[in-house]
Amino acid sequence: MIARSKLINESLDCLGWGAAACVPVVGFFLAPAALWRFKIVIVETNDRWNPARRHAYLGAALALLSMLGHAIVVAMIFIQIIRHYQDA
Repeated sequence: MIARSKLINESLDCLGWGAAACVPVVGFFLAPAALWRFKIVIVETNDRWNPARRHAYLGAALALLSMLGHAIVVAMIFIQIIRHYQDA
């Protein structure tokens, strides 16, 4: 069982890492850290009251949206490269 203060701190860390994951390029590597923090918070909670639960969910959502955005940009760049070499 994890102390409630540590649980709240981990939830806020999840939000911080999730917000940092929105930074272009670098954020792709920070998103897994936010999701790891989210996993720790959810597994360790055991349905206990966590006043910072919303922060953990928001951090995970930001991390997932960041990863999705990065994946879309990489896919678009890859498609453009393929089109360039097919036309040449």
